[in-house]
Amino acid sequence: MIPLIASSIIGASCLVGEKENKTLETLLYTPVTLRQLFFSKLLATFIPAYVVTLTSFAVFTLVVHLMGGAYLQEMPFPNLKWLVLIFLVSPSVILFGLSAMVVISAYASTFQGAQQLSGFIAIPFMGLIIAQTSGVLPLETQYLVVGAPLLLVFDYLIISFCLRRLTYERLLE
Repeated sequence: MIPLIASSIIGASCLVGEKENKTLETLLYTPVTLRQLFFSKLLATFIPAYVVTLTSFAVFTLVVHLMGGAYLQEMPFPNLKWLVLIFLVSPSVILFGLSAMVVISAYASTFQGAQQLSGFIAIPFMGLIIAQTSGVLPLETQYLVVGAPLLLVFDYLIISFCLRRLTYERLLE
């Protein structure tokens, strides 16, 4: 959830922040295309969200090793499943959250409105977490390895949708 929450919070101000600060018009006068603007906003928000994810993982790993070292003979963490989650699934989830937030940010008129709509992005992932903790959907490494590229395909479809729908007029509404 940390990658999704971090990307939603950072991405919520992506374009709507430019609207609220009245800097969007100036940004659109620069010699960049909408495609370049979209990908630069995506990259500028992806990097901090992924850094937050990696930092959280490092702190969690450190705490597990420091606190669990006295009780465990062998340190079982991080295992392959966690490494797949952090290095394969997390970037896909961040990209999903950011690309959805760019769409929301382009249509929202205020940062608070974009932030409120970002809650809908977490619903499918909350369903997966509930299914996993209840035992309905086992979180196996092979499912994660297959699921991450599928999520990347879905990310590609969202980004393609964004790029087709993003116009100067829509941004200035």
